[in-house]
Amino acid sequence: MKRRVELLLASILVFGAQRGICATLEKVAVEGDPSPDMGAYRRKFRQPAVSDAVGQHVAGSARIFANRTCLVKFDPGPGADSLIVCRKDLSPEGHEFGTLGDPTINVAGDAAYTAKLTAGRSGVFRGGTSIVALTGDPSPAGPGFFKKFSSTALITDAGDVVFEAFISGGAVVGGVSIDRGYFRCGGGDGNCSTGGTGTIETLVLKNDLVPDRPGRKLCDLKAVGTSIFGTAFLAPTKLDCASAMETPLLGVFRKPFGGAITTLALQGEPSNPVLPPGGTTYANLVGAPAISSTGIVAFRGFTAGLLTHDILYLCDPATCPVSPAQVAVEEGDSDGMTSFFVRLSTPAISDVADIAFEARVNDGQRASGIYIRRAAGGTIDTVARTNDVAPSISPTTQFSTFNAPSMSPSGKVAFHTRLRPLGSSSIPHEGIFLFE
Repeated sequence: MKRRVELLLASILVFGAQRGICATLEKVAVEGDPSPDMGAYRRKFRQPAVSDAVGQHVAGSARIFANRTCLVKFDPGPGADSLIVCRKDLSPEGHEFGTLGDPTINVAGDAAYTAKLTAGRSGVFRGGTSIVALTGDPSPAGPGFFKKFSSTALITDAGDVVFEAFISGGAVVGGVSIDRGYFRCGGGDGNCSTGGTGTIETLVLKNDLVPDRPGRKLCDLKAVGTSIFGTAFLAPTKLDCASAMETPLLGVFRKPFGGAITTLALQGEPSNPVLPPGGTTYANLVGAPAISSTGIVAFRGFTAGLLTHDILYLCDPATCPVSPAQVAVEEGDSDGMTSFFVRLSTPAISDVADIAFEARVNDGQRASGIYIRRAAGGTIDTVARTNDVAPSISPTTQFSTFNAPSMSPSGKVAFHTRLRPLGSSSIPHEGIFLFE
């Protein structure tokens, strides 16, 4: 057993040298580590976000003590961490923070998030507790008011905040209530609520037409990614959103800021690969697409044909969607070591179109790992796998299972994982780790 541990530790220390990469896998925070308010982290870490800021460049949710949930900005290096906000903190208009959404973070180290507040209110916030938008604000799309917000607000490296809002009292067009949309707040003091000097813009609304699919409309909004280029999102479509008889078709769409919506993939339409047995059409599209600052979109889809495949696609605006999105990683590909992928997560993307993802492999029922598919050459790098030794933890602890990672524009990768103390039957720990 001692020899096995030594080999696992050695594999982490030489990871970069084996692949010609100058990179380090490091611990950000695990259960039991001290928190910024002198408490200790408990369980309930959630999906972290990562940026290219100096110092505190990982943001995530963590439970401190028994029932104090906070959003935290982590410095994986020698610097201090800091609290963004905690439940029961007071908002600027005097309400208590309740449920907190997962934060995002940009190159300036500014975080954005959504939160439920007491008295049935909710809001979008940036920095610490600075307001971006609140329940009751007028919708810029026309009649109606913001009723609530989805669980995540996305902040770009330009400082704009993109969020999804549900609208009360919106217009009704052709029997369809325009009750949902994506919005962008930027400029001024970054506050697009009453009294702020920020500017709010409507990006996408439910029931919007899809320009390159005549007559087809967006009947709901499912998941969105953003960058300084614009947004990429997943949405079901119909020719008539009011029809209960028409089957919706899911699509992945790209919308540059100031530009038109473009269809990147639509259920039933041709996909790559186009030859059997890999599938010839999109059968399903899953999860939030990721978009780089140059507009390259990574998304997850399943193809229908002789066989159904789980695939991660890349759509470069230089060639796509005139040509179908490129297959980047697919079920059955080698992980570059001794295993093969049997299930993929939604992807994250860097500005050079490297893709970070989590995948289950054929090494056992729960064996999985965090991987990077390099745009240059299409090679696969392994960041961490089940049973690898996690760095900087005593006693020796192994990675157990992983969630889908996040990725910064320059290629830093952050992920949430469960941990298993080696040779111990104790309950698995949780933690956040960073590859940079």
